[in-house]
Amino acid sequence: MVAIGNLNALEMRRWDTDRVCSEVKRLIATAAPGGGFILADNHGEIPWDVPDSAVADLADAVARYGAYPLDWIEKQ
Repeated sequence: MVAIGNLNALEMRRWDTDRVCSEVKRLIATAAPGGGFILADNHGEIPWDVPDSAVADLADAVARYGAYPLDWIEKQ
């Protein structure tokens, strides 16, 4: 089984770097242990008014926190 989603793309319109990072970490810590998690928005497309910086921050946070093993979760 695979869980996909959980990013609210409409809320992302107002997210700054800190919020993006905290949401990515929260979602990965909640759903990713054990494998089978794909971080994505909740409906398949990100609205045009989500800032490019938020999308870049999202990619950076996933690269930093989304690789297995998820050892950083235990260190929180």
